[in-house]
Parts: sequence; structure tokens; C-alpha cells
Amino acid sequence: MPARPIRFEVRYPWGIRYCGKLRAALRRLEFATGSDPLVEGSDNDGFLVAADRRGLATGRAMLRKMTDVNQTDALLGRMRAVGVYEVFQDWKHLDWEPDAATLKKLGVQLRLISELDANEGERLTFEIGRTARSARLKRRRRKGTQ
Repeated sequence: MPARPIRFEVRYPWGIRYCGKLRAALRRLEFATGSDPLVEGSDNDGFLVAADRRGLATGRAMLRKMTDVNQTDALLGRMRAVGVYEVFQDWKHLDWEPDAATLKKLGVQLRLISELDANEGERLTFEIGRTARSARLKRRRRKGTQ
């Protein structure tokens, strides 16, 4: 795991680029991520994230069993209860604050570091890292598997 937080830059189209770079940063922090079938065929982008592969597999199994798309909110609630979260963005508009709140539940801090205006090629810079509690839990999990 990187000792320091990871920084990444996002340019337009905001949502797609943000999701891709956030997902890559979460993988570097050793979180499990996977595609989100709920966004397939839409103008949105997103992915699922969990503390580990086992949790992500549980969430995917729950999705496969979904029979009624009208029950999506209830299903996402059950997935959150087992530690699987959805990161979801419109392809070109960015609303990152709900993701910061969601990721905090996994022990991840996401924050906006800087915004450059259109004169300089408009871009946003984010920083992401594990909280101290999350890092301790990760070390304990590793000790238990050795």
C-alpha cells in the first residue's frame, strides 16, 4: 500500500474520467473493485467497491439474483449492509461529495485538492488515502492470513 495518499487529476468528461481514475486509485490501495451492471447501457459510469474480493463476490451474487429492477434501491441497501458500495456518476457531470461519504465507510478519505479554471485547461485534482483505522484493520487481516 502506498505510504502517502494518491493524487489524481480529472478533466472533461468529468464523470467517466473520475470513475476510471478513482477505481485505479482504490485498487492501488488494495480495495476490490468490479463493474457495476446497473450502469450498463446508460449514459452513466460507475463501479462496485468493497474492502476485499470476498465482499465484492457477495455483492455480485446479490446482483445476479435480482429479478425486479424496481427493487434496485433495496438491493443496494442490502449490499451496503455487507460492505459493498456503488460509485456512480453521470458521464460528463461530476458530483463527488456523495462518493467521499460512501468511501469513508470503507475507511477511505477522498478530498478535492485543487480546481484549475478554463484558462488553464480546467481540471480537478483529488487525493485519496486510507484512514488510520482502515490501515490498522488491513494489517490485522494480513496477520490473520499468514
